[in-house]
Amino acid sequence: MTILRQVRAFFSRPGIAFTGGILCLVLSAWLIRGHAVALRAMREGTLPLLSQTTSLEKRLALLSRQVEATRLSKAAQNGSLEEKLRAYILPAGGTDRAVAVINAAFDALQKAGNAKDIAPLTVGDPSRLPGSGTTLEARPLSVALTVRENGMRDLLAMLDVSGLLTVHDVLVPREKQEFFSVTEVENPSSIVTVGQFLSADLLQYLGDPRGVEERLLAAFPSDTFAGLLHHLSKGETVKNAQTFLAGDIGKVLISQKLWPMPFFTIDRAEAKALTDGWVRLDLTVSAYGRSK
Repeated sequence: MTILRQVRAFFSRPGIAFTGGILCLVLSAWLIRGHAVALRAMREGTLPLLSQTTSLEKRLALLSRQVEATRLSKAAQNGSLEEKLRAYILPAGGTDRAVAVINAAFDALQKAGNAKDIAPLTVGDPSRLPGSGTTLEARPLSVALTVRENGMRDLLAMLDVSGLLTVHDVLVPREKQEFFSVTEVENPSSIVTVGQFLSADLLQYLGDPRGVEERLLAAFPSDTFAGLLHHLSKGETVKNAQTFLAGDIGKVLISQKLWPMPFFTIDRAEAKALTDGWVRLDLTVSAYGRSK
């Protein structure tokens, strides 16, 4: 007990008590400063990282929803588009549809006074296309017609737009990339809407461009996207397709449900001028399809 009294007496001295108080204050100040430094480090380091992480998590969630929505939309669209491709553009075996298109075109030209006779159409043996992902074949079709110059122009225009099915088909690679680049910058969450526009039926788009574009413009109200659509509508392929489908042959093909046409390429085209403004056109084309 004597030692305890001595210790109490020592710390009860005025000088010692004052000094101890100062030391306690210094220690408290040091602890508070350390705490402030820690808070500042958290604010300047951890909190921005947390903010970035939250932003990245939101972005990841958005992208995940986009991918899933795109996958579901693409699955639904591709089923319909693939069926049309197989039935109309690249049918399996035979050339019945391709022959029907050529005969319907001649009938339309003859009715308009732009054709007067046609030689029997001959169908050659098919040849396989090496290196194609699927088994494709090309079958040559040869025909000779007597037509006016306008009739020859319309026939060649028909072959030029053969195989077109969707809006995507009339875009060149640069234009397709522009659509996706602008989408990423302006509204990435609407990538599905862009995909639906590009896979829209070309005949429907050419008949009512504004109606097909309406949903797309609602998702992208900027002048940039409006400019892309304006450029698309003025493109050479779109204008050629519009002109052809509004002409004599186009109207007949639509009425006889021969649009979309099979995919043709021109192998040979020779024209010989006759009397009274008539032209003899010897034409050989390849009609493409899937082998059985």
